[in-house]
Amino acid sequence: MNLRVKTAPQLVDAQKRLNKELYIVFGPCPAEHDKDYIFHMTFAIGGADYESYQRAYDELKAKNKS
Repeated sequence: MNLRVKTAPQLVDAQKRLNKELYIVFGPCPAEHDKDYIFHMTFAIGGADYESYQRAYDELKAKNKS
């Protein structure tokens, strides 16, 4: 499941901050797809109960169809 989102300055900034922090911890970690990488994030993290994730998934799936 994925969301169709538009690029926004806030998302670009978040990606840059994340990459900077990862570099500080792990150093350079080049990958073959760095040039055409599309930022993505898993939302099913954080310790909520399964039912919460299932509801979120169901709602996103319904919105994705419309």
